[in-house]
Amino acid sequence: MLALDVQDDDSVAACLEDLMARTGRLDVLVNNAGFGLYGAVEETSMDEAKAQMETNFFGVVRTVRAALPIMREQQRGKIINISSLAGLVGVPHHAFYAASKFALEGFSESLVLELEPFDISVTLVEVGYVDTPFDRPTSRPGRAASRVRPRPRNGHRECGRVDSKRSRPG
Repeated sequence: MLALDVQDDDSVAACLEDLMARTGRLDVLVNNAGFGLYGAVEETSMDEAKAQMETNFFGVVRTVRAALPIMREQQRGKIINISSLAGLVGVPHHAFYAASKFALEGFSESLVLELEPFDISVTLVEVGYVDTPFDRPTSRPGRAASRVRPRPRNGHRECGRVDSKRSRPG
């Protein structure tokens, strides 16, 4: 087992140096570090929102950037990024989690095209809901369940994707 803090450049570099010293190669990078953040946007501090992005998105960026020189030198490799269906569709009270996964989606899709000439593949796993403590209010120290509750809208969802080509009234 190797120690790794995805929020720390030095930790990522040290982990890869240790791995290369032990094995001499890096075939697969799996980016699975992350945490859920539950609460209304207005009740989530900027520090909490930044921490969400720092771990769930920039942690992936950091490990990929560190691994790529090794994989390019080997002329092959595989990167597996664990995302979520929340990266495709927004989820109430999970706005910052969804934002981190939307960012990961775009990053991964771009990376596929960028790395294709180097025989380095990228796989994005979009996990659905799994009943674990991951997204419960107590999964993050200091977080409490949201006190803001949405008003019912007769069962209709009022928010959807914006279509810029849609005609607008008047």
